[in-house]
Amino acid sequence: MSGEIAFATVKFVAVIITGIWAVIGLQVDYKDKDGRITAWGRRALFWSVISALIAVGAQALETINKRREDEASAEKTRNLLIEIRRAVYPIQNIYVTTNLIVPRASLPAYAAKLDKASVAIAKAPSFTDRYAFVWTGKTYDDLIRVKFSKASTLYPTTGSLERNVLVDVGLRFCFFKKAIDVKSIVAGVTRPGPDLEFLVRPTEAIIDYQAPQGRFPGRFQTLAMNMEANAKDIHWLSNGKIASLLDLNGAQLIVSVDDSGDEDFKVARSTIQLLSVDIDIGGRRLFIGSGLAKAPKAYSDSTTYCFSFPQNVLEADEYLGQDKSANDKIRARAFSTIEMGTQ
Repeated sequence: MSGEIAFATVKFVAVIITGIWAVIGLQVDYKDKDGRITAWGRRALFWSVISALIAVGAQALETINKRREDEASAEKTRNLLIEIRRAVYPIQNIYVTTNLIVPRASLPAYAAKLDKASVAIAKAPSFTDRYAFVWTGKTYDDLIRVKFSKASTLYPTTGSLERNVLVDVGLRFCFFKKAIDVKSIVAGVTRPGPDLEFLVRPTEAIIDYQAPQGRFPGRFQTLAMNMEANAKDIHWLSNGKIASLLDLNGAQLIVSVDDSGDEDFKVARSTIQLLSVDIDIGGRRLFIGSGLAKAPKAYSDSTTYCFSFPQNVLEADEYLGQDKSANDKIRARAFSTIEMGTQ
């Protein structure tokens, strides 16, 4: 028996009881000659009150039940709309561009080579290397910085230490629907598995080397580009909890530098700093800059950064971080190098 039929039956019974006692009331006296209520009067009053309470109770329960059904229906509708929105913004292909910094001390031999070669390029750029842009001080020997792409003769050779650190370095992205406490995790302790994980490597990079006397002295700044991950990739691991852009609401991202390879690679890669991440995910381009927080070294042997997504990623600004003005400066500095690479 459905709830509606049950409530209708109860109310109908209450009406019948009231009607029966109304008929009885026409046949008997409710009061005696002294004005006192008779036994029949007490019976009529009792059942009238009972039938009224039954009717009122049934109506109240029906109202509460109807409200619950309406709320359940509304919740079902909301869930359906959420699933529709999740389907509109699926996470299948992800494109990543990152801005990395490596200290000059990590690649001293390569830095010395650039110091020497850049001076020659500055004196005769069209003959020596037209794909490298060199800035010098008052004289050609006073090198400040040099910026070049893979078409340049200065680009690191395949298999070299500088190539593995500046270009071929991998970045592992781990997304957690429920944020983990990074500070409480120490080396050797198993951490919860990510809900979505993938590894990407750039196919090319633009390298900006700052000489010791430059504005940002003694470092390499690399714009690593053309990094793509998709659901068909062997490095793509997902448990289905993060399958849409909407699933990133309030989620946590942990990015770590891949430290595989021989000991030289590990040592040099451990000095890599992640300046910014530009990520196209679920059809939404997001720039993560000042919001990146470096994780404690105890968390992992590799360089690791954490980021917390806002509660509504779809309505959030393109810039995700704590300081939009700082992100603007980082983005301008990072992506100005793209113009050089297309010339």
